[in-house]
Amino acid sequence: MASNIPTAFSQRKKALNLFRWTNKRYRGILIAYILLLSVSSPLMELIIKLKNRNIEEVANAAPVLIGTTFTLVAMIFSTVFAFVSFSYIHNKRCVDMFGSFPVDRATMLFTRLFSVIFQTVIPIFIVGLISAMMTFDLDGFLHVSRNVLFVAIAVVGNVAFISAVSLCCGTVVDTVVSYIAINGIYPVCVLICYLFPNSILPGYSVKSMNNYEIYTLLSPFLAPFAGTFGKYNLLYVL
Repeated sequence: MASNIPTAFSQRKKALNLFRWTNKRYRGILIAYILLLSVSSPLMELIIKLKNRNIEEVANAAPVLIGTTFTLVAMIFSTVFAFVSFSYIHNKRCVDMFGSFPVDRATMLFTRLFSVIFQTVIPIFIVGLISAMMTFDLDGFLHVSRNVLFVAIAVVGNVAFISAVSLCCGTVVDTVVSYIAINGIYPVCVLICYLFPNSILPGYSVKSMNNYEIYTLLSPFLAPFAGTFGKYNLLYVL
């Protein structure tokens, strides 16, 4: 029992060192990501505030900015960054090089996963909190904070989904195609199921579908937009 403790400690220490090395390697990309997030929400809020000098305008604009430009930047960056981080799985030279490290493959994969989540989610909370504080309104602060939480949850799910797809695919191209197909096929299928019976069955009428969350429920990239503005936000927390 005692002999297993140094080994376990050694594995944790190796994983921690690998985590630090991965974060340090992509530090430049992380800085660019933080700048893009800052431009997409806090800077725009500041411009609106300087232009209108109306706290209510900023409080109303902040949730919209978080739900559109901020979310778009976060999702695009997390998607690209995840593809880049997990591309080593499909590169024989990288696999051989990482295989020479004194870390098993499972530790390598989960360390990469936690590294990507850490580098994509922490800036979301930091920049999002700044945006929420700039509203100078309690209701605006709570609304923006809720939207930021949904964006963070969506990013975690998106990164985890890409890691799973990367493991199941043989090449980076297959991974990208599968990701795009899964994100696009589900909304199309829902739309077909909504329009098809109405067009071929005489006398059959379908009520207008105002719950747009249904279209994006199983689409990792599009889901946060419906989760931010939709009615059934609890679905995205689950």
